[in-house]
Amino acid sequence: MKLESILPIGISLISLAGTTYTFLKNRKIAEAQVELQIHTKIVDSKKDINKFIYESNKNDKKIKILIMESLIENELNTYEEACNKYLDNKIDKKRFRKSYLNEIQALFNAQSTKGKLTDYTSKYNAIRKVNEEWNNLKKRNIQNKAY
Repeated sequence: MKLESILPIGISLISLAGTTYTFLKNRKIAEAQVELQIHTKIVDSKKDINKFIYESNKNDKKIKILIMESLIENELNTYEEACNKYLDNKIDKKRFRKSYLNEIQALFNAQSTKGKLTDYTSKYNAIRKVNEEWNNLKKRNIQNKAY
C-alpha cells in the first residue's frame, strides 16, 4: 500500500476516535443532568410534603423537629449526590472545590449535621471522602509552603 492511500484512512480513524470520545463525554453529561433532574424532583416533593405537614400542625413542636430533621436529611443527601459526581469526575473538580469547600467544611462543624457525618456508620461516605481529600490537599500545601 502506498502512503497516499494509507494517510486518508489514518485521518479517518483519528476523526472517528475523536467523534467517539466526544459522543461518550456528552452522554456522560446527559446522564448526570438526568440524575440531577430526578434528584431535584424528589427533593421538591419532600419539601411539598413537609410544607403540608407544617401547615397542618404549626403549633406541634414534635412535628417541627421531625420536619427539621427531614430538611437536614435532604440537604445532606444533596451534598452526598454532588460529592459522588465530584468523585466520579462528572463535574469540574476545580470549580466544585472552589464553590463548596467552605460549605462542606461547615457541615462538619454544624451541630445539626456534624454527628451525621462523623459517625462511623454514616451513610454519607462521599461527603467524608471529599472532605478528607480536600483536607489532605490543604495539609500538603501547608507542608510545601514550609519548605
